[in-house]
Amino acid sequence: MDEALQTLIATLLQLVLSQPQFLPAPGQPEIPAPVVQLMPQSEIAQAVCGQPCGVRAYYIPEKGVFIDAQLRFDDDAVARSILFHEIVHHVQHLRNRYSDQPECDRLKNREREAYVLQNQYLLSNREFVKMAGSRFDCPS
Repeated sequence: MDEALQTLIATLLQLVLSQPQFLPAPGQPEIPAPVVQLMPQSEIAQAVCGQPCGVRAYYIPEKGVFIDAQLRFDDDAVARSILFHEIVHHVQHLRNRYSDQPECDRLKNREREAYVLQNQYLLSNREFVKMAGSRFDCPS
């Protein structure tokens, strides 16, 4: 991984950690940067959807972020927002966000929160694109 990407990851992590819901409680350990692996989008689609789809990145706790190697982080705020979204998931996992909820609700709420923050990131970067997530239907 090149130095520019490492710097971007550190910057985005600090931005996530500055969000009110992620401010550390006294005694909470520091959040390390996630491992980020660049890979072909087709492999990401296969891993997430089991077939071709539009997914560009995903996060697996204990393994890190897997993100489309074709994204141009240096000049594309939307690409950076995708990485930002996955870093939100990394922080959610390490801060145990929604961990008191059943798995489906936890995943749904983490995804919703990541999209809200991603959209705020896009607006702050003057990108007037709204990212929308997949719909979760949890059993009653």
